[in-house]
Amino acid sequence: MTSKPNGRQVTRAAVAAVAVATLLLAGCGEEFPPPPESGNTPGERYREEQRQQNEEALARAARSDRAQQRREGALRLRRERAADRAERATEEAEPEESEDCDSNYSGCVPVYPPDVNCEDVDGPVNVTGEDVHQLDREGDGEACEDP
Repeated sequence: MTSKPNGRQVTRAAVAAVAVATLLLAGCGEEFPPPPESGNTPGERYREEQRQQNEEALARAARSDRAQQRREGALRLRRERAADRAERATEEAEPEESEDCDSNYSGCVPVYPPDVNCEDVDGPVNVTGEDVHQLDREGDGEACEDP
């Protein structure tokens, strides 16, 4: 027990009661702590991080798929262009034979009859079969090589 100047005695229990009451009154109006803001709990933060990681993984996969499609399209285009070039080269190397051209010669030599001479043929020709026009005088497979 302690005594006060006015003569009243104060016990320790009374002092403790006053301290507890003061502490309780200090928090008046706030019976419960405020609810946490959305995303502040560890579980919510974890779920949000997982959602973001999943979105990033999906975006990477989509970019990878688009890149693969572009590579495949470019490869397909290169192959088509190469086939076109090869076809054009073949067409240029092997001129089309018309019905008026003899298949015994490369280049267009008119079909026998009538008999033709080198003056009737454009440029040198190769004999690929029987020399029905007798254009290859030397028998070396090349005809009309001299202008």
